[in-house]
Amino acid sequence: MKITNNYEGASIRIEEIDNKKNEAILSIKKEGKNYGYYYNFCVSSGDNVATIHIKNFEESSYYEKGNIPVPYIRDKKEWKKINKENFNSNDDKDIIITVPKEQEWEISLFPRYSRIDLENFLNTIKGNSRIKIKEDPIKEIVIGDKSKPTIVIIARQHPGETLSSFFIEGIVEKIIYEEKYLDNNCFMIFPIVSTNGVKNGNHRLTDGIDYNRSWAKERLPEEIEYIQKRMNQCKVKMFIDVHCDEITNKDYIRTNNKMYGQNIAGIQVLEDMGKIRRFLRALIKQRKVINFSNLTAREYVSKKYKCDNMLIELTLKEDAKEEKNKGKDFIEGVLKNG
Repeated sequence: MKITNNYEGASIRIEEIDNKKNEAILSIKKEGKNYGYYYNFCVSSGDNVATIHIKNFEESSYYEKGNIPVPYIRDKKEWKKINKENFNSNDDKDIIITVPKEQEWEISLFPRYSRIDLENFLNTIKGNSRIKIKEDPIKEIVIGDKSKPTIVIIARQHPGETLSSFFIEGIVEKIIYEEKYLDNNCFMIFPIVSTNGVKNGNHRLTDGIDYNRSWAKERLPEEIEYIQKRMNQCKVKMFIDVHCDEITNKDYIRTNNKMYGQNIAGIQVLEDMGKIRRFLRALIKQRKVINFSNLTAREYVSKKYKCDNMLIELTLKEDAKEEKNKGKDFIEGVLKNG
């Protein structure tokens, strides 16, 4: 058996490999004082069935007993959920994965989406006269006339929320092929905010920092500082922050604009939770304490720019193709109402 964990977006610790039994013990990586949630690695089983044990999953603040997600595998090019007979858990704690002999699998809690995947996507849209792509310090896609009111869209503040990147691809493709959306709008899109976090395969933090709660701090991460600078150079009409919720079974949106009603393109719109409800939800569901002195990106933008804003939380229980199509439907629904 051979296990690889040193490529872009990989995230796992190798504790022990027993070549006689063809078994390996791996563990979730720590981020600061806490364990992450996301994991990704490659395994070559060799001549016998390989058995993988993943430890410490129950130590993550996102662990919910009885709700351990079934991971994905990439065999050749396509991501798909692992077969049930190849996945098990021990008392809702340790994850056990069996890999048939003579197989090479990439195994991931959610489909990996790295900076390389983003670059490959950008190559498919380059050459369009309506698009400008900036490279440094992070990838930025500008679609349309910058003198028009700007809709700012960001994703991957939390590196392990990989499905949000497929959602962003859908948004971009829909805007490009529907010229009418550019009549009254410009779009400024940051598909991967936490570049180092994505590179290192982190789940929520980058260098110990939660980017989503760094927007009002004196010392900003370079990427957040750049986004704020770019927002100050345009007339911000709307701010959309795309995330993934590890707990929910349904996608949902929270927005300060009630005109959207109960759903946007089939995604339910929920009222904003008060601080007490948010505190209790995080404490009970995720076993973490929210520090409300650190404004989220959406709270900061709402306070400074007084613009429409949305937080999108995608469930992590659907595949990449579904999320991409959702992105297309979502932006169409938003622009129909705006």
